[in-house]
Amino acid sequence: MTTTSSTLPDASFSSFPSQVKAIDAIDFELLQSLATCVPLLSKRQAILYLKQLGQKGTEPRDRLEQLQAAGWIQKFRCVSSGPLLPTGPRVAWHPGEPMPLLSRHHKRARQQDEIVGPREIEFYVASRFTANLFGVPYRAASSNDVVSKWWLWGCLFRQLIDERVEIVFSGDGDTASTTTSHGKLPDHLKVTAQDATRQIHCLLFFSSLLQLVSLHCHCKEQSISYYLW
Repeated sequence: MTTTSSTLPDASFSSFPSQVKAIDAIDFELLQSLATCVPLLSKRQAILYLKQLGQKGTEPRDRLEQLQAAGWIQKFRCVSSGPLLPTGPRVAWHPGEPMPLLSRHHKRARQQDEIVGPREIEFYVASRFTANLFGVPYRAASSNDVVSKWWLWGCLFRQLIDERVEIVFSGDGDTASTTTSHGKLPDHLKVTAQDATRQIHCLLFFSSLLQLVSLHCHCKEQSISYYLW
């Protein structure tokens, strides 16, 4: 995914946010998600997320503006192009099943993913104060290319939220990769479903074949299901 132009937020912002009436449970859920679950949400993704959490009508749009004005979140614009998220995972593997043909799925994803854009999208990220509050890195100062790539993670986050799962974004803001005894894993979202089963979700387009093999070996050893989008 490439970025042709952008307006990034002020990376130096760190002051305490001004008062926004009371921070309620929905506000906290959004702030926690932006800080610890997913690196960013587009304006549309954020509005849909707030509606899913219970806000109605123009409440989500108004609340985002209030939280931004108060300094809890920050917004920027990015003109980008890149692949769309498929409607469902291309590969769903569960412990005990044979190893899927990862090379075939990886090749198909690289060849068949539709590239859209360029288009301008508004993004929200946790402010420096909010990131510090949750003990995570401040991600808004990342490069445009990295920020554009994260838009697809926002799409996946929305898909998984619909399934009522707990999502934890793995990584330090530059990458979500984890090195294991089997090698480096691809960028991924770790998921704990309501039935307590563990899952890992990855984007095929941005994963190498070697990383996918490492992922399979790791998940097989740890009895973790994985889904490749």
